Amino acid sequence: MIKETWEERVSMNTAHLKMDENKKAYLESSIKDLVVKDKRIVDYGCACGYLGQLVLDRGCQWYYGIDVSQRAIQFARDYLKGYQNKTLIVSEVLKEGDVFICLNVVQHFPTEQYFKDWIMRVNDMGYEKILLNYREGPVSFREKLYETMEDVLFANTMNSEYVITYMTNYKVYDIIQTGKFTILGFK
Repeated sequence: MIKETWEERVSMNTAHLKMDENKKAYLESSIKDLVVKDKRIVDYGCACGYLGQLVLDRGCQWYYGIDVSQRAIQFARDYLKGYQNKTLIVSEVLKEGDVFICLNVVQHFPTEQYFKDWIMRVNDMGYEKILLNYREGPVSFREKLYETMEDVLFANTMNSEYVITYMTNYKVYDIIQTGKFTILGFK
């Protein structure tokens, strides 16, 4: 269900396929204090690969992008083709690395159980650092994404304490509130 919803969304909206100054500023502010030089970066929800370009330009060892949308994956591969020897863009397979980044994705998971299963897999991967960014408050496009009303309520009430509860192998080192978004840093 989540995959079909995102494929449809990517197919209908091509505005996100352009890197503009707002997107660049948002991505840069999300990772501004993150050391990526010589690190293996895993980007869950890589979309079109813009974060990949930023971390590759900052000297990461390699970039591994993951997304459910095949269209976004193809766009990211094309967008990052100049970095081919240092990139791999795939669908839904977690990979070991040094730094795990997930920006603006978890609030779109279709069920609370899906989130719990995912966060436990991430928790067990052994990353040096994890950066999670999610939107707090009302979530849009509910009509197709969530399976039950309870899942809509879960997405709309997700908060830092809830996410931190499931990160049993990590300690929070940073919480940044920027408008409707929260950035959690774990190590």
